[in-house]
Amino acid sequence: MKFGLFVYCTVGRRLELEAGMAGRKPELYHRILTELVWCAAISRGGSKTIKCSHS
Repeated sequence: MKFGLFVYCTVGRRLELEAGMAGRKPELYHRILTELVWCAAISRGGSKTIKCSHS
């Protein structure tokens, strides 16, 4: 079956966003990229233990 995957991303959790300046924290961008890789792998039928390396 073919399908399209759309993921609505927010950099930071609610408390991080409420604390302010979440968009200026590189670790939050790294976390969302890791989560996106996980979502893509799961949608393709991959493992839940995905390792993501990015710079």
